[in-house]
Amino acid sequence: FSNHLGTHIDCPNHFDENGKTISRYKLDDFVFNSELLLDIPKTDSELIESRDLKKFEKDINKVEILLIRTKFQRYRELEPERYSKANPGLSADGARYIINKFPKLKAIGLDVISASSASNRDEGRKAHSILLKERDFFIIEDMNLMNYVDNIKRIFAIPIFINEVDSSPCTVFAEI
Repeated sequence: FSNHLGTHIDCPNHFDENGKTISRYKLDDFVFNSELLLDIPKTDSELIESRDLKKFEKDINKVEILLIRTKFQRYRELEPERYSKANPGLSADGARYIINKFPKLKAIGLDVISASSASNRDEGRKAHSILLKERDFFIIEDMNLMNYVDNIKRIFAIPIFINEVDSSPCTVFAEI
């Protein structure tokens, strides 16, 4: 099966041939002790920009994983073709802002099929590259964030440890 199937985690090797693959990380690397959920509603093909994140800068600076709920996930079951072909994504500007402003951040998670908008593939590739090249960072895509709860202690994003792959399906759960 595809390693980009369902909820999955991209690691540096996905966009950096010298970056680490999934199997080169320890289990502890996929445990996040502080998180923040941001509601940034987006519709078809819209991009998450730095201006969407700036008002949350103080809070983002305190966490290891940033979860972005665009609310586009509602189309996953209702309109699967729309979900997979018109998804919002992350802009290169947004990715650059994340990397430059938040050194403590180890991962982002999104409720869309990919951080790359299907309508803005080049922009999505740039965003992936900015986040993953020459650093230990993870992108978790296709997350279910609809039933998020506020009293989370830790988040676990446990991949299938397949030797030498750049991404892997994962199970994401929280300790509350």
